[in-house]
Amino acid sequence: HELLKIGTHWYIKPPVFSKVVPPDEHMEKGILALHSQGKRNIGMATTEHDDVLDRPELNVLSAKLIQQDSLFMVVGEIQNTDHLAAHLTIEAQLFDKGGKKLVAYNAKYTTVHKVLPKEIVPFKIEFEETAWVKKEDNNQFSFNPKEFTAFDFTQVPVAFKIVARAVVADRDIYVDAGLQGIFVAKNNAVIGEAFNHGTEEISVPQILFTYYDKDQTVRWVEYLFLKDGIRPQTKIPFEKKLPDLKKFKVIKIGTPNDFYTNGLPQASFPNRYQNTHRFDILPLPGEKGFMRLILNSYIANPTIY
Repeated sequence: HELLKIGTHWYIKPPVFSKVVPPDEHMEKGILALHSQGKRNIGMATTEHDDVLDRPELNVLSAKLIQQDSLFMVVGEIQNTDHLAAHLTIEAQLFDKGGKKLVAYNAKYTTVHKVLPKEIVPFKIEFEETAWVKKEDNNQFSFNPKEFTAFDFTQVPVAFKIVARAVVADRDIYVDAGLQGIFVAKNNAVIGEAFNHGTEEISVPQILFTYYDKDQTVRWVEYLFLKDGIRPQTKIPFEKKLPDLKKFKVIKIGTPNDFYTNGLPQASFPNRYQNTHRFDILPLPGEKGFMRLILNSYIANPTIY
């Protein structure tokens, strides 16, 4: 809540409630449900592979090590090439010129962790270290959701590896929402609407922004959490400024030899899918490249999914 002081009195500023009324009183929607029961069998022999979970096949399409001032990040795209939905974990490892491992970290908010079959999602991995360990660190003793303690590199990273893992996902897969009315305004802001056409209320809507160069390779990835949830058959607007892509310096472009999926080198098996035609990316004004927007939905109290 926001407090206002008028004279000697304090008042709570009332929130602005949505006056939109959904067009339908009742909704019916057919769904595709998935439940993973595992592969356990009762027997006298020692379990070998029957209890091992299925690992959906993954393919890292591209990845880059980029630098912004003293920060190093890895951005790229990955595809679930399997026929089952995947719960995705992406890790990046940085190395110096001598091949020494400097740090490893996972993708947090800047990716989609529940990936549908054949779906392509972006990722950005920023490298952090434990906060408030050093004596010179300033502990505010307060919660800050945007707290970020950058990793202090003693050596300059020049190489990296991507380690991606996946297990079968059978929950938190909500696809009855999307983005519409997207355009770039004169003030270099991306404007659009997030629309929920399903039967569940989206508690925490998140939008991922992926920016590409003229060759449609990833240059930058960022996210935006919307302030309010989205009720069924309603929409909320969003706006975000375009980033200055000139401030990002490319240190190294990854190759299939730098990618590992489910413990195996990606270069050891062929890619069976060619994504030469991308219909989900939008051109940026002034021939600056392309962009792609994804709505990532989190439902706190699901009734079906």
